[in-house]
Amino acid sequence: MGGEPEFGDLAFTIHGSRFAYGDFINALLSFVILAAVVFFLVVKPVNALLARLRTEPPVDETVRQCPECLSDIPLKARRCAFCTAQVTPQGP
Repeated sequence: MGGEPEFGDLAFTIHGSRFAYGDFINALLSFVILAAVVFFLVVKPVNALLARLRTEPPVDETVRQCPECLSDIPLKARRCAFCTAQVTPQGP
């Protein structure tokens, strides 16, 4: 918030080996900030635009579950498209 935060000088030493955990904190902060910017300035607006311009019709409730594989198939289907099991047609 204030000044220029720099965590690169943070480190600890064990048995003569220097572990610079400040560099990791810098990289992590940079990644989180960049990810937030991309998400809020690119992903959210594009998703909102696509949702507004969606032209596909709503899905009808004219499906049922296949008794063999439990996938959704049309009511009038005689054979499951997923497992090819024969089913009896239903509906009008």
